[in-house]
Amino acid sequence: MIGIGGLGHMALKFLNAWGCEVTAFTSTASKKKEVLSLGAHHMSNSRDENEIKSAAGRFDYILSTVAKMLDFANLHQIKPEIEKFKFTDINKAIERLRSGEARYRVVLCR
Repeated sequence: MIGIGGLGHMALKFLNAWGCEVTAFTSTASKKKEVLSLGAHHMSNSRDENEIKSAAGRFDYILSTVAKMLDFANLHQIKPEIEKFKFTDINKAIERLRSGEARYRVVLCR
């Protein structure tokens, strides 16, 4: 699993619910605790050449997107991590996105 953004964090939850042993690759080493809490079993820093070399040949995976994925998410209570902002706070929401600190989706609510 490479990339722990908006879709990536959901993939961690799906793969964990499927019983997969998940290694997450991220360029942000400070995300380790967070990545593990989202379902990864291991994390590798994609900017560390030695970690990338040591990962060579260790993984087999199949990524499949099927029409009944929403049913699977509902069955296992897999939901996205979001931050809610009121429409009147749209500038705060945009600032949060631009800072790169949003986890993982910003949602505007009435």
